[in-house]
Amino acid sequence: MLRHAARSIIAVGLLGIAFFGAATPAMAATFQVKHGLNVAVTSLTDKEVTLCDGEDDKNAVQVQYVRASGNSGAFWETRGKGACATSGSGTVIVRMKLCEQRTPGADSCTGWVTNPNLGFAPIEITEEDLRREAEDPYMNR
Repeated sequence: MLRHAARSIIAVGLLGIAFFGAATPAMAATFQVKHGLNVAVTSLTDKEVTLCDGEDDKNAVQVQYVRASGNSGAFWETRGKGACATSGSGTVIVRMKLCEQRTPGADSCTGWVTNPNLGFAPIEITEEDLRREAEDPYMNR
């Protein structure tokens, strides 16, 4: 009886792995870059990025990002600790970096970080994604 129950549980688990294992990597997790306690994190679809200032230091923070279309965007969060801002939607964000404003002096930035959710499959770019991307107020024009 126990063996039958154990086999059933294992079979259900393997079936779940086979089914959910086929999910696209972008659905698996968000993509984030940290600079101290500041963070930029993508949505589960990797098509939007939210930037949050996590430090009470009066320094603004900026995220810079590149989309699968090749277009890039950037925006600042200037309201202080706990404040967050979100980009518009568009094609998948393939890489980004996070900067903290330093006055006086040069901004302190992370290096560019590539989205680990991309895997090896080609990224699908739809007309809807491109339309939404054109409406993203933070895209470089």
